Parts: sequence; structure tokens; C-alpha cells
Amino acid sequence: MAELATIARPYAEALFKACTDQGADLNSTVAWVEELAAIAANPQLRQLADSPNVSKTQVFDVIAGVAKSALPETAHNFLRVVLENGRLDVLPEVAAQFRSLVNSKSGSS
Repeated sequence: MAELATIARPYAEALFKACTDQGADLNSTVAWVEELAAIAANPQLRQLADSPNVSKTQVFDVIAGVAKSALPETAHNFLRVVLENGRLDVLPEVAAQFRSLVNSKSGSS
């Protein structure tokens, strides 16, 4: 588990920095990151993503299509980076660390 946390940390920190630099609403970002994490945690999606016959674009399209709400462009870009780097499995940990960063900024836990 420590390895996932180590891999997830730069993604969470980069997303947090990008959001704060752009003045994005951190709570709405938490919502879509957690939604992506829940989708990524699905075993069937992981199996699809691991298939050599399925492209990263196809995986992206499935995830974006399953999302309950329309994802902002930031979410699309973030998801593309995660998929290109083969890190779909760390999305749940990224979401947890991102929420922790947001909570630290707001002073809550």
C-alpha cells in the first residue's frame, strides 16, 4: 500500500497545485476526483483497461461515459495523463490524498 501512496502523491499534489493556481473550486474538484476514483476501482473496468486489445482512448471514453456528471476539461486532462502513464489503479489513492490536501488547506480533517 505504501507503494500506491508514493505513486499517487505527485498526481495529487500536481492536481492540487493546478487547481489552486487556476482558482478552481476545490470542493467540486474533490467531487469529480472521487467519482473517477470510484469508477477506476471497478474490477471490470480494470480488466478492460488491462486488455491489450483496448486503447487508452477507449478506456477514457468508457470512464467519461460512466461518470454521472459532465466532467470539466481539467478532469478530462487529468484522466488522460493518468491513463497515458498506466496509473488507473492509483486513482483511489490520488483521490484520498487530494482530499487530504484540500482538508489541510481548509483546516479540517
